[in-house]
Amino acid sequence: MSSILKLSIILFFIGLVFIVWRIFIPVSLYENEYTFLMFSYSITCLAYIYSVQKSKFDIFYPIHIVTFLYFSLFIFTPMAFINTGMTDCHGVDVMPGCIRGTIIFLVGYLAFLLGYNSICIHRKSCSLINPIRYCSLSFLKINWILWSIGFSIQALHLVLSGKSLLYILSLGGSGDAMKVESKLGFFANFGFFMIYPWLALCFSPIKLKYKLVLSYLTFSVFFISGARFIFVIMTISFLICFCRIYKTKLKAWQLSVIFLALIAFSNFLGDSRRAIARGTAYDTEINIDRMLYVLQSNFDIYQIQYSVANAYPEHRDFDYGGHIFYDTFMFCIPRFLWENKPSISDNYAGRMIRSTIGKVGVDAAMAWPNLTEYYADFGFVGVAVIMFLLGRFSKIMLTRYYSDNRLHLMAYAIFIPVLFQIITRGYTPQNFGLLLFLYFPYFYIKKRV
Repeated sequence: MSSILKLSIILFFIGLVFIVWRIFIPVSLYENEYTFLMFSYSITCLAYIYSVQKSKFDIFYPIHIVTFLYFSLFIFTPMAFINTGMTDCHGVDVMPGCIRGTIIFLVGYLAFLLGYNSICIHRKSCSLINPIRYCSLSFLKINWILWSIGFSIQALHLVLSGKSLLYILSLGGSGDAMKVESKLGFFANFGFFMIYPWLALCFSPIKLKYKLVLSYLTFSVFFISGARFIFVIMTISFLICFCRIYKTKLKAWQLSVIFLALIAFSNFLGDSRRAIARGTAYDTEINIDRMLYVLQSNFDIYQIQYSVANAYPEHRDFDYGGHIFYDTFMFCIPRFLWENKPSISDNYAGRMIRSTIGKVGVDAAMAWPNLTEYYADFGFVGVAVIMFLLGRFSKIMLTRYYSDNRLHLMAYAIFIPVLFQIITRGYTPQNFGLLLFLYFPYFYIKKRV
């Protein structure tokens, strides 16, 4: 049985589960909305299967990552929440925006597929990548220097924020810590410098003990920072490089274990990072209810899109680049240079949340999908154009996956988990900073090696 046929059967049975589940709901609410969600699922499934039918199935392809995320956010989660009666967002009924919010998803996803399929690439044979040029002293030296810069600045930022070096290195187990307001938050972005050199050094010929120390130090500063998405980037990028370089494939059960472990750790860190930020002891006891709540909060962000779709443009005019351009420009100015720099709650993103969900949405630091921001700026046209370009760029990046240049492979390996962040955390200024600092080492090393 081919991979595409297996995929089609899985998607069919998932749809069947939601149909049967709906049949056994004693009181059926939002019938039109649920029917439209099922219709949208059928359309996008057909488009997805058509797009991948002639290609080799590889879980690390962008199209599969994007499809999984969008289906989870805009099809599976809304239908599950409707069936369980969880249709409000902090007391605000968002369901009037369901159909238009789902149309935004349809336009964005189909535009992504069009952009992705507009470029044809020829897959090279998966031969082992020649590691000789990546063993040179100059290559190792550049990576160590870049990693050291990122680690030093990130650790210094944490120290200035009230965390002692012992507290950082012990993962909060020892040492002094307190919450200190700092205007140097911009420098925390330099911590992303570590990821590319860390990945490069992990697949270099240095001794295992140095790799372990390097990984622990990298883990420690990001753990205390509470940046859980970084661990997703580190884990997935490592797996992609490992599988590509050593010509191996992960089995379904291995992927499932890794996926569940990432969810569990991400939920744990999401539950404990407030305590870490305050410098207080965090609870290491596994609390299933809290973990499920954190997991839910990562998938109920579609509700923001519903509320925005219900408000724009009838009750609020489009922001015409306020999110993508103006807020990004503001983000690039460090607060220590502009003491009265507006906070996120006062920029276009904050005003969008306040005008749709209310102040409670701002106080809860709610996230939103990338499609929501594109729609708030330029409507359906903005969604279609930007997602088309993202689809083309994703396909271009796929050529790095089969490159015989290990530098390009690692750039691709980082890009795939970054897609998670771009799609589920649609705050363009933050994503711009993430991409800038993640990929600076790549471009710098590429010129020097």
